[in-house]
Amino acid sequence: GLPPTSASQGSMAEFGVSVLAHSRGRGLGRRLFDAAALHARNRGIDTLFIHALSENRPMLRIAAAAGAVVERDGAESAAWLRLPPDTVGSQVEQALDRQLGELDFQLKRQAQMLSGF
Repeated sequence: GLPPTSASQGSMAEFGVSVLAHSRGRGLGRRLFDAAALHARNRGIDTLFIHALSENRPMLRIAAAAGAVVERDGAESAAWLRLPPDTVGSQVEQALDRQLGELDFQLKRQAQMLSGF
């Protein structure tokens, strides 16, 4: 299907992700989607495009829950999510997420190094 008419007027980015089978069901796909949508929004992207197999119900549920328009066409589906313009709040949110992620990584790295002694 074609994107909604208004989506063709602005800038669009595509989101695609694959979560390993043993890591599914833990919210990783949702968190990656949310981070990608925030990143795109803060860079002036107004539409996020998602292409998925129709059998990939978790991805399509994530997109629909975020407000995306989902169109199924047999074995394949497409979704378009309109993103709001960035705000100071969305910029701060992304910066905090980035810093907290780095802090978490460094703490885990230090704990791993200390457990080797």
